Amino acid sequence: MHFYAITRRDLDPAQQAIQAAHAQVEFARLHPDSLAKEHPPFVWLSAENKWELLQLSCVLRSYGLSVVEFHDPDYKGFDPSALACLVDEDHRYLLSEFPLWVPLRATPVDIKGQTVASHFFSLMREGRLENHAEG
Repeated sequence: MHFYAITRRDLDPAQQAIQAAHAQVEFARLHPDSLAKEHPPFVWLSAENKWELLQLSCVLRSYGLSVVEFHDPDYKGFDPSALACLVDEDHRYLLSEFPLWVPLRATPVDIKGQTVASHFFSLMREGRLENHAEG
């Protein structure tokens, strides 16, 4: 089993993160037994817009999968902003056309003329990063 959140790419990246969290909490609230036995891997995907999100919801439900659409009354009215679902291995292919979520409109911070990622890898190569995983 994998636990999915799917958000709309036509929303601001910060709102996508908020709506994904709302959908996950709502799923856990409505289906508490489905997450009680194990901690499934989490996958965050994105849909183009509300129509693609609604179509995906219908397809997943047609296969008998548990799906929760989240409609935030404080954001964009009744339109669904995200959905959450628990998907078994046999049905993961239904989500294969949806890209992983990335904050497309987020602007990388410029550090010494480099993006954050480039700067991070430079520090790694130079051995200047601490390993915070070791205690």
